[in-house]
Amino acid sequence: MVKAVLDELARPKPKNHFTIGIVDDVSHSSLKWDPTYEVSHPQRVQAVFYGLGADGTVGANKNTIKIIGDETQHSAQGYFVYDCRSRAR
Repeated sequence: MVKAVLDELARPKPKNHFTIGIVDDVSHSSLKWDPTYEVSHPQRVQAVFYGLGADGTVGANKNTIKIIGDETQHSAQGYFVYDCRSRAR
Protein backbone atom coordinates (compact mmCIF):
# COMPACT_ATOMS: atom_id res chain seq x y z
CA MET A 1 0.00 0.00 0.00
CA VAL A 2 2.91 2.33 0.71
CA LYS A 3 4.19 1.65 -2.81
CA ALA A 4 0.80 2.69 -4.22
CA VAL A 5 1.03 5.99 -2.31
CA LEU A 6 4.58 6.64 -3.53
CA ASP A 7 3.60 5.73 -7.08
CA GLU A 8 0.67 8.15 -6.88
CA LEU A 9 2.88 10.95 -5.57
CA ALA A 10 5.36 10.35 -8.41
CA ARG A 11 2.67 10.95 -11.05
CA PRO A 12 2.75 14.29 -12.90
CA LYS A 13 -0.61 15.25 -11.39
CA PRO A 14 -1.22 13.16 -8.26
CA LYS A 15 -4.60 13.12 -6.59
CA ASN A 16 -4.96 15.88 -4.01
CA HIS A 17 -6.89 13.61 -1.62
CA PHE A 18 -6.95 9.83 -1.64
CA THR A 19 -7.59 6.81 0.55
CA ILE A 20 -5.59 3.62 0.85
CA GLY A 21 -6.47 0.27 2.39
CA ILE A 22 -10.18 0.46 1.70
CA VAL A 23 -12.34 0.51 -1.40
CA ASP A 24 -14.01 3.89 -1.19
CA ASP A 25 -17.20 3.46 -3.21
CA VAL A 26 -18.56 6.85 -2.15
CA SER A 27 -15.92 9.37 -3.24
CA HIS A 28 -13.96 6.93 -5.43
CA SER A 29 -10.69 8.26 -4.04
CA SER A 30 -9.08 4.88 -3.30
CA LEU A 31 -5.70 4.03 -4.73
CA LYS A 32 -5.31 0.58 -6.24
CA TRP A 33 -2.47 -1.48 -4.80
CA ASP A 34 -0.87 -4.77 -5.70
CA PRO A 35 -1.47 -7.25 -2.86
CA THR A 36 1.20 -9.57 -4.30
CA TYR A 37 3.97 -6.95 -4.16
CA GLU A 38 6.76 -8.22 -1.90
CA VAL A 39 9.54 -6.08 -0.49
CA SER A 40 11.74 -8.68 1.17
CA HIS A 41 14.36 -10.69 -0.67
CA PRO A 42 13.17 -14.18 -1.65
CA GLN A 43 16.07 -15.82 0.23
CA ARG A 44 15.44 -13.88 3.44
CA VAL A 45 14.37 -15.97 6.38
CA GLN A 46 11.99 -14.38 8.84
CA ALA A 47 10.75 -15.87 12.08
CA VAL A 48 8.49 -14.74 14.89
CA PHE A 49 8.87 -16.21 18.36
CA TYR A 50 6.18 -15.74 20.97
CA GLY A 51 6.55 -15.99 24.72
CA LEU A 52 3.87 -15.73 27.34
CA GLY A 53 6.14 -15.36 30.33
CA ALA A 54 6.29 -17.41 33.51
CA ASP A 55 6.98 -20.52 31.44
CA GLY A 56 10.52 -19.76 30.25
CA THR A 57 9.64 -18.89 26.67
CA VAL A 58 10.71 -15.23 26.91
CA GLY A 59 14.17 -16.16 28.18
CA ALA A 60 14.44 -19.01 25.69
CA ASN A 61 13.53 -16.69 22.83
CA LYS A 62 16.14 -14.16 23.96
CA ASN A 63 18.76 -16.92 23.99
CA THR A 64 17.66 -18.16 20.56
CA ILE A 65 17.99 -14.67 19.06
CA LYS A 66 21.40 -14.24 20.68
CA ILE A 67 22.63 -17.58 19.31
CA ILE A 68 21.37 -16.79 15.80
CA GLY A 69 23.07 -13.39 15.86
CA ASP A 70 26.35 -14.57 17.41
CA GLU A 71 26.86 -18.02 15.90
CA THR A 72 25.51 -17.71 12.32
CA GLN A 73 25.99 -15.35 9.41
CA HIS A 74 22.43 -14.10 9.94
CA SER A 75 21.40 -10.85 11.56
CA ALA A 76 18.97 -11.09 14.44
CA GLN A 77 16.71 -8.60 16.14
CA GLY A 78 14.45 -8.97 19.14
CA TYR A 79 11.65 -6.84 20.44
CA PHE A 80 10.11 -7.71 23.76
CA VAL A 81 7.12 -6.20 25.50
CA TYR A 82 6.47 -6.91 29.13
CA ASP A 83 3.14 -6.49 30.82
CA CYS A 84 2.44 -6.67 34.53
CA ARG A 85 -1.30 -6.67 34.68
CA SER A 86 -2.84 -7.53 37.96
CA ARG A 87 -5.64 -10.01 37.57
CA ALA A 88 -8.30 -9.56 40.22
CA ARG A 89 -10.14 -12.68 41.22
